[in-house]
Amino acid sequence: VLLNLAKLIAPLAPFTGDYLYRELKGKKQSVHLEDWPKVNKKLINQKLEEKMDLVRQICSLALQRRAEAGIKVRQPLLELKTPRYRLEKQLVDLIKEEVNVKGVKFDSKLKKGVILNTVMTSQLEAEGRIREFVRQIQALRKESGLTPKDKIKVYFTDEKLKDIIKKNKAKIKKQVIAESIDLDSVAKELRIEKI
Repeated sequence: VLLNLAKLIAPLAPFTGDYLYRELKGKKQSVHLEDWPKVNKKLINQKLEEKMDLVRQICSLALQRRAEAGIKVRQPLLELKTPRYRLEKQLVDLIKEEVNVKGVKFDSKLKKGVILNTVMTSQLEAEGRIREFVRQIQALRKESGLTPKDKIKVYFTDEKLKDIIKKNKAKIKKQVIAESIDLDSVAKELRIEKI
């Protein structure tokens, strides 16, 4: 795999490709003397590629609907309706993850396009707030130059989010690698501290 990678990157990154090739003890003096790798056409799955194009189109339209409604992708939504297509579970899961919806419904009445259910339940809103909270903590970790193995303490005071965070404390701590989350802090804004 790495030898083929060296051959493939050689035209774009000639020195890196040649260095990698030499480190891997390639058969020739230089990667630039090698033949281009041959494509194994038996490995090309045309039907899967067509389905992936369809998945991309569905996701693109759904994300466009999100943008039109002013709903960030971090905010989970209940459902996406799309015309009746035959897609494997893994591809449907990919759509759900990419668009951040709980379910995908294939509707035979729809001829084209997608319909995104933008009705916000309190549970979906809470999930969105948790995701935003986690994102803010991760941004602070990055700003502080912390690595994923560094444990932290989180200090935060916000009466609106207090109950949501309390209910999901264990999940949040695991996601952000925190030892504790202090919700009764005197900190006026979100703050983290390396342990």
